[in-house]
Amino acid sequence: MLGWKGEDLSPKSDQAIVRYIQKVGEGKKTPNDGAFVKIHLVGQHDGKVFEERDLEFTLGEGEESGVVSGVEIALEKFKKMETSKLILKPQFAFGAEGKSELGVPANAVVEYIVTLKEFEREPDSWKLDDAERMEQAKLFKEKGTGYFKENKFKLALKMYEKSLSFLSSSDSQESKQSQLAVYLNKALCYQKLNDHDEAKDACNEALNIDKKSVKALYRRGQSRLSLGDFEKALEDFNAVREIEPENKAALNQATICKQKIKDYNEQQKKVFANMFTKFAKSDKQ
Repeated sequence: MLGWKGEDLSPKSDQAIVRYIQKVGEGKKTPNDGAFVKIHLVGQHDGKVFEERDLEFTLGEGEESGVVSGVEIALEKFKKMETSKLILKPQFAFGAEGKSELGVPANAVVEYIVTLKEFEREPDSWKLDDAERMEQAKLFKEKGTGYFKENKFKLALKMYEKSLSFLSSSDSQESKQSQLAVYLNKALCYQKLNDHDEAKDACNEALNIDKKSVKALYRRGQSRLSLGDFEKALEDFNAVREIEPENKAALNQATICKQKIKDYNEQQKKVFANMFTKFAKSDKQ
């Protein structure tokens, strides 16, 4: 729809991504997450162009090509050959850090002129048979592992989520084992990002599939230890040792947990002792 009024495309409808259509596109189809797109974009700040280029990439992996998240989100609403102006607030552009090499300062609102030249939608999961869904799941798992090895943990998590989306409709043993592997990989990514609550949740999902998964128990123990839940962490490491009595890593972690619990208990005794001393003094006054 052409006009002066922009269309709010932001996830929270807070005007953080606003589109002004300059040239209406063709047909009715739009790219979906995972679609392969070819675009031309021009980025501007304060009236100055800071980048102009043609590029092709997969939606959801734009970070790998230096595409800001606001452009990726907006592209899912574009039709083929559409040209639109996008106004992006910092959280969907370059954030609090800015992009010094492009001359974009911190917390900058930026403008992009984007043309969607071509796209190929990712296959819809419901249109695929079990073998095809499994193939897609493996593809995204491999992509995730590739990003993990490059320390691109957020991109890896996106790929693992995509993998799970193709596995969720099957109850086969192969699917369950693949889901288990993906949840374990997600847990490791979250641990690398120091998000131990999410890591613990991913381990819980893995343990719902295999309650004796040593990796899931060990990683959940690590996250519980990092979160200060020493008793629960000790339970996990002890569970690992029940399955693998010779597991030295679990033994070392259990020893750390026991020392943490001891230190905490001694600290609490001192706190209560000080409290009683203060109460005793106040009673005498």
